[in-house]
Amino acid sequence: MLTIFTIFISIWPWSIYNLPEQRQLARLEANLIRANILQDWKIVPLKSSNDIDKNLSKEIYEWIDYLCGLNNCGSIKYLFPEQYKIAETENEKTRLIEFSWRSFPNKFVIVSSISKSIRVKSHSDFQNNYFPKYINLRINDGDIYPVDIRGYSKILKISESNNSSTLDNYAKIYINEKKIEVYENGKVTDNLDLKDIFQKLEISYKNSEQKNLSKKDMMFDINNYKIIFKEIPIKNPENITEDKDWYYSVEWFILVK
Repeated sequence: MLTIFTIFISIWPWSIYNLPEQRQLARLEANLIRANILQDWKIVPLKSSNDIDKNLSKEIYEWIDYLCGLNNCGSIKYLFPEQYKIAETENEKTRLIEFSWRSFPNKFVIVSSISKSIRVKSHSDFQNNYFPKYINLRINDGDIYPVDIRGYSKILKISESNNSSTLDNYAKIYINEKKIEVYENGKVTDNLDLKDIFQKLEISYKNSEQKNLSKKDMMFDINNYKIIFKEIPIKNPENITEDKDWYYSVEWFILVK
């Protein structure tokens, strides 16, 4: 029994507790170099989390997580100076808004911020369950106006399927079914299939990992319509659970020729 217990505690990640902090830091630096994140002793974030092997990504995340638990994230602050400054700002916002009663710095906020910045992930069941099921994509605030309406005869406001509209002419979006119903004089006059649009939005987010998109990335032409989303939710690729009963918000208009 003792032999089994000894083998168990020697298996990763328990074994990292036996190493001095400097050796742990050296291991993290070596992995960052392997991932091309540490170049000439400068942190160069990956362009996408798809640019790194999942196991290497997970190992980097776990070393950051462990080292941040020592000396108030001292080694991490030294290794990731720019990312740590951003994390500190997020940490302060979290302290003021959500966790004012907790001790700080908040390790989870710091580790999550730095990991997200350099595009590494834990790939654990906990992280998958933590991530929200849906992500709201938005147009950059400074990129909303102007909207070119030349060549179009009508502007229809997009309404969520779980909300009733007081207008006679409008468009109702069904996120789960990925479709839009066009209403004129209170009656359905057309149905628009949004499957290709959602696929484009999901690919765009997966490649860029950015929630704020340019206006051109949120405008789509279908038949005689131009659909413009100011805000729209997509399925979070980090969360593999299914949920059809959820509240969502969609904003903006459809232009009709």
